[in-house]
Amino acid sequence: MVSRKRKGRGAAKQQGTAPGSDASTSNGAKTSATPSSSTSDSPRITCPILVAAIAIPAVSVLLFKGFARAGNGIHSREIVADDDKTSEHTSHSKRTPREIIEGVFVGERYKVLETFHHDPEAFTQGLTYYGGKLYEGTGLNGMSEIREVDITVDPSTKPTDTTRSTSGKVGSVLRSVKMDSKYFGEGIAHYHDGNGAGRIIQLTWKEQTGFIYDTDTFNVLKQFTYETVTNEGWGITYDAAAQEFIVSDGSDWLIFWDRDTLKEKRRIKVTVPHISRGEGGEQYLSNKPLMYINELEMVNGLVFANVWYQNVLVAIGPQDGRVTRVYDFGNLYKDRIPTADCFNGISVTDEKDELLVTGKKWPYMYQIKLL
Repeated sequence: MVSRKRKGRGAAKQQGTAPGSDASTSNGAKTSATPSSSTSDSPRITCPILVAAIAIPAVSVLLFKGFARAGNGIHSREIVADDDKTSEHTSHSKRTPREIIEGVFVGERYKVLETFHHDPEAFTQGLTYYGGKLYEGTGLNGMSEIREVDITVDPSTKPTDTTRSTSGKVGSVLRSVKMDSKYFGEGIAHYHDGNGAGRIIQLTWKEQTGFIYDTDTFNVLKQFTYETVTNEGWGITYDAAAQEFIVSDGSDWLIFWDRDTLKEKRRIKVTVPHISRGEGGEQYLSNKPLMYINELEMVNGLVFANVWYQNVLVAIGPQDGRVTRVYDFGNLYKDRIPTADCFNGISVTDEKDELLVTGKKWPYMYQIKLL
């Protein structure tokens, strides 16, 4: 990293209304852009760990073939992160390191089902879905809000020769509520409280303040404070089976909160497999920390995550923090408009293995199916 500043989000603060108010506020300055943009006010970011562990292998599994040539029956030594301690163990594996790596970095194993309109001014920080309704949390000071977004498709307007829907309703904002301009909105998650009532929880970036909304009215029911490893809030999702929230803060940690008390229960380091060589040239698998974990979503018992400024989705085991899948989305939206920012935003739908994904200030939202 050339700068310790996280997210490069220097949006100018404007006066606004408190969360839960319908009154509008003036927009904050739009200063976040992709690192390659020459007009960006954000610092250029260089992250060797991400480049080595995510960006390069996610482009194509073939890139690993030169690093992973080994015979069957190799003894693989895995380095497992456990809080602040690192333990080592040796296990006999029937799969070579290359085969194991190729099982994780699966490439473009998804299919685009629909392409919807998405507000190109929405600095998307999180998506969450329940009961046929999609909710979106946006960021930037003076522009942060909670929204309900229309994702219904009128079959009579659906074109037959393209995946792009022409329905004017798809992707439009049905209702929204702005946050006070002192808050920079971050990830959101829908859940049901102990009484079965629908709720949405929202984080903020640096303010260490969260909000709980009534799903039906968007009224703020609770404001709370929290601490994380970096004392920032990035992404959040809800594990209904465990009745706990899972939180990211831009580091390589996932933090688990109790649903009712919002107190931390535990935290785990997130690691991605990497092929290393021993002193004698033998190959073994090591696990490297995965930094800049962003938006989160529970998908089939795994924590799916965006990684800041990487065109990938990673699937993380919630028990051990190990990345089990890396999906390459580099070709999802290639010809981006100049104002489009990074890939961010994941939500499940009612269908198994189907997701809604988008990016910050992207004009499109995509309904995809994992293959």
